[in-house]
Amino acid sequence: MKVFVHFQPRYLKDVYEGMRLRKNIKGALELTNIEIAKNSIDYYDVAHFISVADEMKINDAIELGKPVVFSALMCESDPAAKITEITRDGEVRLSNRALRILNKVSAVIVPNEAGVRFLSEQGVKTKIIVLSPGVNITRFEKSDQLEADLFYRYFRLSKSAKTVVAFGQYDSREEIRNIIEIAKLCPEYKFLYFGQAKRLFFLPSKIRRLLRRSPKNLRFNPIIPEDVYRSVMMNANVFLLINRRKYNAITMLDAIAAKCQIIGLGPIDYDAKVLTKGYAYIANTLPAVAASINQFFIGELPSKAVKAYNIAKAESLTEIGKQLKKIYTGLIAIDKGGR
Repeated sequence: MKVFVHFQPRYLKDVYEGMRLRKNIKGALELTNIEIAKNSIDYYDVAHFISVADEMKINDAIELGKPVVFSALMCESDPAAKITEITRDGEVRLSNRALRILNKVSAVIVPNEAGVRFLSEQGVKTKIIVLSPGVNITRFEKSDQLEADLFYRYFRLSKSAKTVVAFGQYDSREEIRNIIEIAKLCPEYKFLYFGQAKRLFFLPSKIRRLLRRSPKNLRFNPIIPEDVYRSVMMNANVFLLINRRKYNAITMLDAIAAKCQIIGLGPIDYDAKVLTKGYAYIANTLPAVAASINQFFIGELPSKAVKAYNIAKAESLTEIGKQLKKIYTGLIAIDKGGR
């Protein structure tokens, strides 16, 4: 079996959620001894896509009669891989392009049952399969002290600093307002927000005005190199969920693998295992989230990060590779049976 896995960001050096998901898929296939096609010209049995921007390549694979798999709702903070959009009323909906594409592929993979319900409600008729994006646990082991300490050098932080990190999009004023308000309520802790922007200077003026109102303990950051990302995850104390509706499946799993405590703003619309198993602290107002962060740092709320780590172990790339192999094999069998 040979699989063509494709995702190409606008800029090759941009490593954000889509690129990390592509690496996870390829890593899972390699661990399962599944051959990966070098490009779309190479022979392949199944094609696996991540972005609706690849519609032309998706159409090419369909015209060749190949089964096409699409991973959805795993990278919703990455503009190059997201499939949803926010309406003027603040509701999350599937983009028209995504709906068209998802209804012509062979199977759609989502990270949880909430994703199945959402896509079904939005009009997706294609078979939907629940499968985690997986996580490479070894990426977050503190075996390299220089890389582990990179976090403090890169952001000029004291090793005694208590840090909270969040990942999102700079086009979401809701997210930015949320983290600004939470950071204002927790002045003794350091907050770092990361989004896909080459330079903050090029952001829309409305967003830049919001950023200028941020407190001194909050730092907004553009795309960071992959080694810095790993060091951020290895050293951050808290991974903050600041959007009730958007599930950043791959980034959250990385945080769990790095043993960050998950704290978030609820009520949350998705059923990630770390939430359903009670390993995260979720509060329904911004002051309550700030209170949870403070209680965690002063020891009133115990860390559940070690228990949550078991989720990451169960969703290792080896396990995900086995499940992907079953999905691909089933689609190939259906395809051959229909000929």
